[in-house]
Amino acid sequence: MNAIQTAKNNIHSLEKKKPFKKCYSEIEETFRTKKTGNKVLGMTCSFCSYKLPCWGSKLQLLPQQQSQGKNPKWVWYTEVNNPRKDNALEKGGG
Repeated sequence: MNAIQTAKNNIHSLEKKKPFKKCYSEIEETFRTKKTGNKVLGMTCSFCSYKLPCWGSKLQLLPQQQSQGKNPKWVWYTEVNNPRKDNALEKGGG
C-alpha cells in the first residue's frame, strides 16, 4: 500500500472513530542539542489538521518547556516529563 492510500485510509478511520495505524511517531525533544525528556510531535504532524483526534487527550500545545525566553515558541507536546519552571517564583517574585 502506498503512502497516499495509507493516509486516505487513516483519514477515513479517524472520521469514523475507528482504530488506525499512525504514520509517524512522536520524537524526543532537544533544546540546545540536549535531550529534555519531553516528547513532541514532528513537523509533519504539527501541521496536520487531524492531530487532535489522532493523538488524543495526551496532546498539549504549550510554550517550549526549556526555553527561558520571554516569548518562547509554542510546541505540540505528547509527553511532558520535564516541565517549565517559572523564573519569577524561583527568584522570590511573583
